[in-house]
Amino acid sequence: MAAAGALSGAGGCYSLVPMDASPAPSAPTELQVDLTDEGRLRLAGVVGRQAEYVRGRLVAAEADTLRVAVSQVVTMNGDYFTWTGETVPFPRQYIGRASVRTLDKVRTSLVVGLGAAALGTAVGTRLFGFAGGDTPTNPSPGGPGGPAN
Repeated sequence: MAAAGALSGAGGCYSLVPMDASPAPSAPTELQVDLTDEGRLRLAGVVGRQAEYVRGRLVAAEADTLRVAVSQVVTMNGDYFTWTGETVPFPRQYIGRASVRTLDKVRTSLVVGLGAAALGTAVGTRLFGFAGGDTPTNPSPGGPGGPAN
């Protein structure tokens, strides 16, 4: 059971649902904020140059700004930078898309199931020798070193 819990935490699959396609999220909600070209330029001094998107926890959704406790910034080059929850205001005019990060229960269940099956196979093989091994298929009488025919 502990292994299944560990697998679910490590192998959770998430989906991004556009905020405009879902009910208005309330804080704290995990989300991803994709920046526009202008947003990249205007916010370079805050989130770094070439920031493509930011992940974090919604602190507040105001009419003209999303306030996010940032956990990660990803650049146009694919570089990842970990943050420690600093709150950053993102004016909506600089946001190309904001998406709510939700746990995909079906995909996560599949990952956990496949992981548990692989773990069971590995344990079974190790404990019970199900994978075959060095057992000869036609041993000589008397075992190894016994009388020759």
